[in-house]
Amino acid sequence: MNWLSFAIATWIFFGLELGLRDTLQLGPHAIAPSFIVALLIYIALNASPRAVLWAAIILGLLVDLTGSIELVPRYTTVIVGPHAIAFYLAAHMVLAMRGMIVSRNPLSMGVLAVVAAAVAQIVVVAFLTIHNLYGDPIVWNASERLVSGLAASVYTGVVAAILSLVLIPLTPLFGFTTARRFGH
Repeated sequence: MNWLSFAIATWIFFGLELGLRDTLQLGPHAIAPSFIVALLIYIALNASPRAVLWAAIILGLLVDLTGSIELVPRYTTVIVGPHAIAFYLAAHMVLAMRGMIVSRNPLSMGVLAVVAAAVAQIVVVAFLTIHNLYGDPIVWNASERLVSGLAASVYTGVVAAILSLVLIPLTPLFGFTTARRFGH
């Protein structure tokens, strides 16, 4: 994988994520697509397993560092780790499934984005719920966050399928080969 292309794509996708999240939000429950998950799925479908897992950790850490969590007495904090672990597990799931998927099909990317975003949301909600119980007093409603996160994962799948129409032709720029051996 070409890490410079990955860095540029990460910068663009974080710009989309931070700039369009409020514009594309549906309803008052923060149901918005994740452009970062779409990028992660694209990388996971095409890169080597080692590069996929490192990319997942990097993207997850960046999501953790760019987001803040409200604490009860009107403070905010950054908790590093939940998204990094969630993206790592979601990437493992895609790696396990990619031998059965046609990676150049936009629907494959959309469906995998729904499943990976749902897995990531479940992991993040679990981590932050445990942190709320044993750590800082977070302003937190786990069931509301889980329901809105699962709805956002469907929205992410739709956006990922659309973005794949742009990303698939860029495969040579990322240094991905079109022919992969089974399991690699």
